[in-house]
Amino acid sequence: MSERKEAWNAPLLQILNNLSAYISEHKVLSEEELWFVINREVERLSDETRAELEAALEGSLPELVFKSITTHEKLSVFSPDLHVKINYQGEIFYCPPSHRFMHEEIEKAFLRLAFLRTPLDKMSEVLKSFLERAGYTVSEIERKDKHVEMSAEKRYTHLKLFLLPTVCYIPTFLSELKARGGLEGGKRTVFVVPTEKTPLPFIRFFREFPLDEDILVWVANIERGAVNPFIGNPEDDDIERCFEDPDRARCAVGVWMRKMQMPDEEF
Repeated sequence: MSERKEAWNAPLLQILNNLSAYISEHKVLSEEELWFVINREVERLSDETRAELEAALEGSLPELVFKSITTHEKLSVFSPDLHVKINYQGEIFYCPPSHRFMHEEIEKAFLRLAFLRTPLDKMSEVLKSFLERAGYTVSEIERKDKHVEMSAEKRYTHLKLFLLPTVCYIPTFLSELKARGGLEGGKRTVFVVPTEKTPLPFIRFFREFPLDEDILVWVANIERGAVNPFIGNPEDDDIERCFEDPDRARCAVGVWMRKMQMPDEEF
């Protein structure tokens, strides 16, 4: 190998080795997460090194690395292999061909994608504005590792809101919450989740995870700055008036509920 080839080959091998370690840890990655970790590795290079690599390989480095990982066109024998493509809940995921697919790992990958994608700080701004329009005083906003907690009150009504990155995280989070001492007495519990690319995560949640009657679930559309009901009745006319389109949202839930009762082959 010439000195020139060694100069650009060494950083490429470092990128592939780092990606291999990440993939070995998680096994299943969403397409968006894979692009994220590839770009993160490439951005660690100096501009000069990246330019030299792209000149030698004749293409965009992130695109070439992604193609090397997800197809049979390898940049190196050291390239990790994730060419098995899976569609899950409307998202694309990749896993190694030698790996025996495990449901738990794709669930974890879906949650990592939600944490990667959802701007919880922006979501808390949407909820704060929504609650204030409904006449509530937001007394506390606390940013946690994977969620935001918010307290709001109006006269004799007290709400405890948990802003989560996906509806799929509610069952796990609720179990953790109960293990830490449960829900706060005297406050209605509201889980607020963002919209998804497809309704599939909501349908699955409705099918598999029934909630107590006193727990509400709202859906926030961050782009539109809007909130709508998903599960439960807030029993507050001011909140109802501030929902973007509660009748349409509840109609959609009704359709999902009817579909839940159909045989799987019809659904």
